[in-house]
Amino acid sequence: MIRFFNKSFGLKYISAALLLFVPIARRLLGGAAPWAVLLFAFSDRLLWHACEAKQYSIEAFVAVLLMFVWLRSEGWPAWRRAGLLALLA
Repeated sequence: MIRFFNKSFGLKYISAALLLFVPIARRLLGGAAPWAVLLFAFSDRLLWHACEAKQYSIEAFVAVLLMFVWLRSEGWPAWRRAGLLALLA
């Protein structure tokens, strides 16, 4: 029963990271974005870590979240941007 919760929460974090990864890939990679999203979605290592060790899926989610926030706050002053990222990290 405990492994079920571990797997379900790990896969939820990976799913959330995937939803944030799509706009990042579109912004940075242009036409290659669908391939990057497919590689991210079907990464066997990422899925394995999401099922076996939940903390790795949380770290992947936080890394994608920080990149998403960094790209969304591009026009902000540097001190404000750094403060927001420091709070999230």
